[in-house]
Amino acid sequence: MHGGGGGAVLDRFRATAGDARRRGEQTVGALGATEPLRALPGEPHPATLEVERVVGASTLVAFRGNRYSISPGLVGARITLRQRLGDGLLRVLIRRQPRSVSGAERTRSVHSEERSALRAFAQGPNDAG
Repeated sequence: MHGGGGGAVLDRFRATAGDARRRGEQTVGALGATEPLRALPGEPHPATLEVERVVGASTLVAFRGNRYSISPGLVGARITLRQRLGDGLLRVLIRRQPRSVSGAERTRSVHSEERSALRAFAQGPNDAG
């Protein structure tokens, strides 16, 4: 802090840039006092962290200092990892891929426990948070 004369600077600020500024017949402070503030929401706005990753040959994807195992059937796929901060859950979103053309001899292997999740995803948009 600078010494001396600080009170005069503060008084000048309050008169020209603070609540004592005139707006018509009233000061900014007096006008503001007549405008009630809305109540704060009960919960904070949920911030969401979202990153894209490509599943590599190791089937591990990195997120916030940890590595998570992804199905070997998704090697090479671009996925989105989503975490609502404070939630503790990590959601893995898989982009829809067009169905293979008949006779293209494409083989996809998916872990049995993930089949139902992928089937549910294919039935409609995954907007569970």
